[in-house]
Amino acid sequence: MTLDIHNIDTEFKRLKLQQQYTSDDLYALFIIGKISRDEAVISEVAELLQQFGTQAINQSFKTRNKLPEQDGNRTKILSSLITYASKDANFPVGEAYKLFDFIEIRLSDEEVFKKLNKNPSIIAQFKGITHLHIYEGFTNGIPAEIGEITSLTNLEIEGDYSHLPETIGNLVHLEELDIDCEGLQEIPASIVKLSALKEFDIMVSSEAEAPLKMPFNLSALKQLESLTFYKINVENFTELQLPTSLKKIGFYRLPKLKALPQTITQLKNLERLEVYNCPLLETIPDELSELEKLTYIRLQEVPLIKQIKDTIIFAPSISSLSLDDTVEIISTQTHFQNTTLSIRDARMLNFVLSHAKYFSNLKCLSLGNFRDFENIKAGIEQLKNLEKISAISLNNSDVLWGSLAACKQLKELHFNNIGLAELPNLSTLQNLKKVSIERSDNFVLNTNHLPLDLEELNLAFIKGIQVGKNSIYSDSIRLEGVTIENPKALFSKITTPFLSFYPKLEEAYTPEDLTPYLQKPGVLKTLYTTCPTGSFESIFKHCTQLERLSIDNKNEDKTELQSHPATQLKVLRLTNYKGANLKALLTNMPNLNLLFINGHNALHTFPKVNLPKLENLFLVSTSFEGLQNLKAPKLDRLYMLMCYEFTSEAYAALPQFTKLKKLSFSGSNSIKTIPKEITTLKLTEFLMEHDVDEFPDYIKNMTTLETLSLGANSFENLPLWIADLPNLTRLSIDHCRFENPIPDYFKKLKLLELKYYINKFSGYNIPYDNYRNLITPNYTKQVGEFSNHFNVYVKDL
Repeated sequence: MTLDIHNIDTEFKRLKLQQQYTSDDLYALFIIGKISRDEAVISEVAELLQQFGTQAINQSFKTRNKLPEQDGNRTKILSSLITYASKDANFPVGEAYKLFDFIEIRLSDEEVFKKLNKNPSIIAQFKGITHLHIYEGFTNGIPAEIGEITSLTNLEIEGDYSHLPETIGNLVHLEELDIDCEGLQEIPASIVKLSALKEFDIMVSSEAEAPLKMPFNLSALKQLESLTFYKINVENFTELQLPTSLKKIGFYRLPKLKALPQTITQLKNLERLEVYNCPLLETIPDELSELEKLTYIRLQEVPLIKQIKDTIIFAPSISSLSLDDTVEIISTQTHFQNTTLSIRDARMLNFVLSHAKYFSNLKCLSLGNFRDFENIKAGIEQLKNLEKISAISLNNSDVLWGSLAACKQLKELHFNNIGLAELPNLSTLQNLKKVSIERSDNFVLNTNHLPLDLEELNLAFIKGIQVGKNSIYSDSIRLEGVTIENPKALFSKITTPFLSFYPKLEEAYTPEDLTPYLQKPGVLKTLYTTCPTGSFESIFKHCTQLERLSIDNKNEDKTELQSHPATQLKVLRLTNYKGANLKALLTNMPNLNLLFINGHNALHTFPKVNLPKLENLFLVSTSFEGLQNLKAPKLDRLYMLMCYEFTSEAYAALPQFTKLKKLSFSGSNSIKTIPKEITTLKLTEFLMEHDVDEFPDYIKNMTTLETLSLGANSFENLPLWIADLPNLTRLSIDHCRFENPIPDYFKKLKLLELKYYINKFSGYNIPYDNYRNLITPNYTKQVGEFSNHFNVYVKDL
């Protein structure tokens, strides 16, 4: 059934024009009549139904139950739909329910159950829905007709049901089945027919002595990935046959379980094994160590399991473990081949450090999210062949790091939220090339404790930096959220081609030019900073090899950058720049390729400059009225956002950039049309994001377009010529509104991507049926952002 319930007046006009009516059309009219509060509309609907409809649909329409004009209470909507179905055995409850942007029916209301218990076969009319959650309320058990809702992908059953209908096996599209039934005596044998099932959770919570009856051969469920047993009265799962597709299996609160399924050791795709509160379970199979994809094991509240072999714990794929404190890890004196270990458990780490000789191949160690180090007596230095250490959220872990300098092979060190005050002296580690320390509030780095030659140095959100006597070279240095008491001293000790400098500044910070203090300013090629412009006032004078500069002048410092030749500069980003000397700066940048200006209101006229290499220009929140003064013969991409002073005359003059291929224009109060002059450009991308009074037909002449955005505009009908654009592969209808569904004519487009974001507030969304003709099945991807989107905020060239 196709119907936009948010535009019933338009839909009613469309339906009235038809000469013949299908069953779907009649039920669409029915819904309109039940939503409308216009007596004339209701009367017309009644006449059409009387003329073309069945006796049953007319009898149903005469019921007094109405539907809400806007999104309403889902229970009341469902109750009304069931009332209609009680009069008309063909009424499409499920399809009608979906029109209100609901995908799940939750059967929990007493009034709804009263209607269904009176006529349980109505549940077969739920066809079309994909999610069904049944609570306790069916007095004679769940109706067998549930097996007719073959559209279901998710089914949850909750309540005191002792039996489930065998017809559940008919739900061939079911992907998730969750059974939570206290007192359930039997799982239907037909569940093995659920060929699409991916998740199966069974919870019984029964006090009965009789064991749960269920099929013990589940191997036919070829798509099953997750299987959970909870509070089930089963003693022996030994003979349970499991499909090899399983990735996760869990056994929770099984008071009589003595043994795990024998086939668990054959689950070649198993990633997680969880056993919790199984007091009679005695062993777990040693062969678990042979499961190459098993990454996580949980064994908790299993008092009869006293030991576990290290070959299971340190199987090559195991990365995390949860064990009872009473479970002892037993050494088999195996020399492990693991080159990488990810440890999230203090006992695992203690075992590794105490048996380090069996882990001589270990190169990479990842530690995280535990804090109990009281029983750990040895440090990381026991693992002498380590090359990389990553540690996150380890409080009071000082015992691990005191002799870290003994790890002579160490190449990378990454700390995040480690409760250390300082780093041991690592200056002798000649192989150490990458050091990253983040989010450690008490940590102060002494630069003398670092090697002299690094590839990466990343210090973010630490307490501070203590500048030592030694100089440091690093291919890349990132300093963020760090209070630097003496930045001049720091700059005098560092040499780097790449510097990201985002220090923590006091409100009363007075900028001082740091550039002259750089040890070797000629080495610097890239600088990203949020410092005031005064902190780098003379950067073009001293850093003669600079290729990329980004200054976000957060303090809105009024200092102007000094103008000097910057012949190597390719990328310039200026945010909140208050200087009026853009002309002097740009004139000295003949090789500039990308220019980004954000929040600049000092000039109303773009400076008269020649930028022969400029290919990318981004203007955000600027006061420029036009770009007529700019000579940029190679300009390929122009992006303008919230440039409210930009005139319609300047818009029409953009063809002066004859090589322009990509144009994005959004945020304008005065421009309400698209100038015809634009069509002379050979644009491949036109992101027209401003409001227009109309979408002119002459845009159809832009036959080179590959990407087109229609902006947040409303259309009665989407212009047909859009479907005729021969090269169009990406179309954005984000924030658009259409009075009429997009016709079949648009099927010829064959888009790669359709950009349309689905809002969580369903009333804002265009019904899928209204734009479905823009989507080629198994070809077009509906996306929130184009895959070829150039995000200038996060990347350069």
